[in-house]
Amino acid sequence: MAGYIGSKASVVSSGVERKKTYSITGSTTSLTGLNYTVGKVHVFQNGVRLLDGTDYTATNGTSITLTVAAQSGDNVVVVSQASFQLSEHYTSAEADAEFVTKTGDSMTGNLSFGDNDKAIFGDANELQIYNDGTHTVIAESGPGAFKITADAGLWIQSNNGEFRINTDANGAVALYYDNAVKIATTSTGIDVTGTVRADDLTIGHTSNFSNALANDIQVGTVTGSHGISILSQNNSYSSLFFSDNNNNDAGSIRYNHSNNTIDVYTDRAKRLAIDSSGNVGIGVIPESSYPDRPVVRIGSGLGLMCRATGNPSHTWINSNAYQDPTTADDTYIGTDQASQIQQANGIFSFKTAASGTAGTAITWTTAATIDASGNFLVGTTTSTLYNATSGTGLSYRNGVGLDIARENSGTGQPLINLNLTGADGDHLLFYKDGSVVGTIGTISGSFYIGTPYSNDSALRFSTNTIHPCTTTGSPRDNAIQLGYSSARFNDAFITNGVTTGSDRTEKQDIATLTDTEMLVAARLSQTFRTYRWKDAVASKGDNARTHTGTIAQEVQAAFTAEGLDAGDYGLFCSDTWWETQTEVPAVEAVAEVTDEDGNVTTEAVEAKDAYTRTDTYDTEAEAPEGATSKTRMGIRYPELLSFVAAYNEQRFASIEARLTALEA
Repeated sequence: MAGYIGSKASVVSSGVERKKTYSITGSTTSLTGLNYTVGKVHVFQNGVRLLDGTDYTATNGTSITLTVAAQSGDNVVVVSQASFQLSEHYTSAEADAEFVTKTGDSMTGNLSFGDNDKAIFGDANELQIYNDGTHTVIAESGPGAFKITADAGLWIQSNNGEFRINTDANGAVALYYDNAVKIATTSTGIDVTGTVRADDLTIGHTSNFSNALANDIQVGTVTGSHGISILSQNNSYSSLFFSDNNNNDAGSIRYNHSNNTIDVYTDRAKRLAIDSSGNVGIGVIPESSYPDRPVVRIGSGLGLMCRATGNPSHTWINSNAYQDPTTADDTYIGTDQASQIQQANGIFSFKTAASGTAGTAITWTTAATIDASGNFLVGTTTSTLYNATSGTGLSYRNGVGLDIARENSGTGQPLINLNLTGADGDHLLFYKDGSVVGTIGTISGSFYIGTPYSNDSALRFSTNTIHPCTTTGSPRDNAIQLGYSSARFNDAFITNGVTTGSDRTEKQDIATLTDTEMLVAARLSQTFRTYRWKDAVASKGDNARTHTGTIAQEVQAAFTAEGLDAGDYGLFCSDTWWETQTEVPAVEAVAEVTDEDGNVTTEAVEAKDAYTRTDTYDTEAEAPEGATSKTRMGIRYPELLSFVAAYNEQRFASIEARLTALEA
């Protein structure tokens, strides 16, 4: 006799046991309507025998209480020993054959479950297998993994035998569509047959980039080297296409394996071509260049060449020109002018050529250069135009200044032309530390040089005259000095003398000398001396000439002796200014250095001796700390002589009056 699940059923002399079946529709722990002998009862739930005292309590002979409530859909059978009716009882042999024991048993035939009848496994019902009336369900709710193990492999097939998933003993997995393998794992990775479609694809990485636009396809990791290969036949293309709703190949990148070129297409047209020599064409197929100078061509007339070997520091940008690989000559692409920008050893050269015939050699003319020192040269290749005895061009010497030179060509044209049309105004402005300090311009067809202030000094050059004016052209009468106390003119050469204003209508307080002024004049007549200038003696020695005049200090003393201030009179001048002395060191000569192409790499420097520079300031406030105060006295001789002459005239008039009185 086979054993039950649980302990073996008792055998009674009656030979049969009563059976009662419960189909649970809700959730219950109480089984009623029974008639059993205590200790002689067996309970089966879903074909599994329960343990008395553990899984249920049966103590009153009429009901049983389940420890864990039976749920809707469960089948519970109670087999008991008692008085019986023959139709309600099994023999012991019949019971052994009917039920499976809890501790282990074998059975034959089918175990059938109705819809929503579940095979439940685990202490907490973790695994459930059932049919919900529409689908077959295998539900696992436990904390651990759901494992399906098979040593020889695992097959998932349709009812007609078509494969869906197939695994073998080595762990290879194959996914099928219509009984054909589409994805298969191998010892080296995965094989895919057919088309792969994905919203996003990440290969070799665990997370997406921060930029959502870069998340659709990711290949590799941030460490090591990675790549994507497109494999094609030797005489075929490898292509990457960019598609939209209108075109499958709106844009593309295509590699031609037959000639090893790569092309880029936009709007289904070739826009960029790179040939096997590295020549690049933008909008055109790149023409061959000199072997060591790959070419970039843009459109039909512009080419850029860069020397790759020999001298890699050379780069050219050509317009309507390329270098013929046979002759090595720069050659016209079309019949038009040509131009070139050349960079070599840090030197930029701008070259031009007149119109030529396509396919013929070009003769370049250097129009401008920026050399390695930052000098900008126009129409010349030398930066030493400032001391050149020949040559023509413009040179900006970096950190030095601007030089312009032109050989005399007999054209009669000036070196610089400044033309202001439509109105008068400034042609040039001169700045110091960001502020305008001088200007040159035109006024009503004439020319002026002056300061930028409307009421300051300017000189206007008109026909047959030079006169002071404002920078708006208005005359400035009696307001501008010619030289000053610390910066005097040495000599003035004038044919007809100097005209000094003396109009009565412009004067007041007209009077004769007072008695005190007569006494001063008498003293002044005795101050005339002969002398020689110290500067003249220093430069000329004994050849310095002797002059006649007065001594300003003696003139001042003559006024002081009579109680007057010489500074109150226009004949006496005393001016004070402030000076600083700066020692400027000598400059050693530096010879000019040129490269193999004749470009200046080191600019020539002219030797200069050390010297002392004197700077002057009109006021103490303008002068820097440590400046030395200087005072120079001077005499206006026309006024001095007029003062003495007035004294003599008044004295002679007094003498004549006295003589007349004596004669009378």
